[in-house]
Amino acid sequence: MTAQQEIVTYLSDIAQKSRAGEIEWKRANPTTFIWESAGNQLAGAPKTAVTLQKAIGVSGTPEYQLTVSEIINLAIRKTILTLSTSEKPFVRQPLNDLFHSVEASFDIQAAGILKKLLK
Repeated sequence: MTAQQEIVTYLSDIAQKSRAGEIEWKRANPTTFIWESAGNQLAGAPKTAVTLQKAIGVSGTPEYQLTVSEIINLAIRKTILTLSTSEKPFVRQPLNDLFHSVEASFDIQAAGILKKLLK
C-alpha cells in the first residue's frame, strides 16, 4: 500500500468514526470543525487538535484543509500535518467525505435532542 493509499484509508476511518459519534468534533463556525484528542498519555503522546475547514476555491469548487497540531500549552500550538486539496488533489474526496460525515454527526445529535423533547 502506498503512503497516499494509507492516508486515504485513515481519513476514511476517521470519517466512519465521526459519523458514528465516536469522535467528538466541535463546530467553530459553519465551515470549520475542531477535534481535540487527549493523546495517549501512557505512550507520551501529546494532546492534539485537528481542524477541518471547507472553503470555496477560485474555480467555485469546494476546497478542504485538514490541519493537525500538537498543543504545547494554551498559547502554543505546533502544526505537525497539513493536508490540503489545493496541494494534494488525491485527498479531495476523502476530505469531502470527512466533512460531510462530521456534519451528519451534528444532524444525528440534533435529531436525538428533538426526539427527547417529544418524550
